[in-house]
Amino acid sequence: MERLKQYGVVMSGTVNKVILIGNLGNTPELKRSDSGGPILTFSLATNQRKRSANGEYIDHTEWHNIVVFGKQAEILHQYATKGSSIYIEGKLRTRSWESNNRKHYKVEVVLSEFMFTGNKSNEEYAAVPEQPSKDLSSDVDLEDIPF
Repeated sequence: MERLKQYGVVMSGTVNKVILIGNLGNTPELKRSDSGGPILTFSLATNQRKRSANGEYIDHTEWHNIVVFGKQAEILHQYATKGSSIYIEGKLRTRSWESNNRKHYKVEVVLSEFMFTGNKSNEEYAAVPEQPSKDLSSDVDLEDIPF
């Protein structure tokens, strides 16, 4: 650690960041929180292809639970469909609840930024609003956004 400090490399704290590029496994489902805020959930598939010892390709699909809040949830609900290719950034969150005297857990990626990739022509993407770099969970009237 001292050697790292000598070169100006110092890490303190922790990092919780997830970056994924994949395809939506289902059409996103929009719900409302108790306070009326939009919450969007969907599954995202990422694929990995490896070659086995006998030379055959083996595909492995990993499924990720994604949750989106606020205006981003509304935008994704409007434009994303099953199979859409998307780049996302977010953080991991483990949610727990109890049902029938049994504790359940679910690991989710809470989305902070996204960008559509592939699957559509440039003309189709031109209709999708550009992603702002700040949190969209505040109450902003869609009519005030210049797109």
